[in-house]
Amino acid sequence: MPETFREAYASLTGFVSRHPEIEIGESVVAIPEPVRGDFYALFNSARRALVGEKFSAFVQASEILAANYRRAEQSVSRLITFEETTLVDAVRRFVTDPVDSLSRPLFDPLFDLLKGKESVGSFEQKAALAIESAAPALWRGGYERWAALAIVCLLEPDAAFRVPVRRLSPGERAKSMLHAPADEVPGPEASSSFLFAQPREAIFSVPDFIVHSPALAGCVGIRSECRAGLYHAANRSPSREWMPIEPGLLAALEGGLTLCYRAPDAESIALVADVGSFCRPDLALWCLGPGPDPEPGQARRIARIHARLRPRAGSLVIGPDGPAVPEDPGIRALAAGFEPDRLRAVVEALRDLK
Repeated sequence: MPETFREAYASLTGFVSRHPEIEIGESVVAIPEPVRGDFYALFNSARRALVGEKFSAFVQASEILAANYRRAEQSVSRLITFEETTLVDAVRRFVTDPVDSLSRPLFDPLFDLLKGKESVGSFEQKAALAIESAAPALWRGGYERWAALAIVCLLEPDAAFRVPVRRLSPGERAKSMLHAPADEVPGPEASSSFLFAQPREAIFSVPDFIVHSPALAGCVGIRSECRAGLYHAANRSPSREWMPIEPGLLAALEGGLTLCYRAPDAESIALVADVGSFCRPDLALWCLGPGPDPEPGQARRIARIHARLRPRAGSLVIGPDGPAVPEDPGIRALAAGFEPDRLRAVVEALRDLK
């Protein structure tokens, strides 16, 4: 594989010049079948070369993350496996092949370069900006999933449950909160197959998975990428505290936040949110990227969401390094790196709940 993008790009343009049957112009892209495989092998090699050349340190950190995620996924595979779906799950792609994931935003810009709409220099600048824009959320999402699975291992579960919530059918439409229908939240079912990216058309927001932990003498539900449901729940658990969904609240929760719920039984924590109400979490986990302050303004965001959610056991800010946290007694920092034992504070926080 060429070491630099410009070397890889020269191989690509050389291939195109040797095959006049390939047409790439302002309004046409025609790559005949006999040469299509070789063309895209060089095209993808050029994209990957740019990522490797310009973002070598981030790629190295991402490969370490991906390896640790795969190890954590394997460690829970006796009880939990994740479905391969047709849904676009960018984080799943990232922890499977970081370089391929980071190179995806370069598809259209590289064609623009081949069409003469960009110079090599301007392409490199725009490509770098596209990767820099996508990288923090991908890394944070991968680290969030690693932490969730490492916590599951520490809970030493003996059973796992899935809430089989249905999706809107093609003929149905989501309605406003005032006109949304009501339906029953289905009971959790024992399962070994789960989703880490819940479909947006699900009528309720439910945990990604629920595990039974003999160590806690009860169940723990975990939910990432939080969002509202589309229907009213006719059977919200009376043992939980329900909060009204304020404008913009759940949109602010979708990135970097994992919610944990503990209960004696799975049924009590089967629902995270319906169209109008949100279940107050027992613990909020904020997973950050490398460095003490990887995203400007993140500490303020954590403080604001913590004050609105009021998790019963507080919020834990987890990072590979010593993460910066707001000055709030309910918010603690946890420099976990990739050492699962450092996440025992999460289990202890859940165990100490009254």
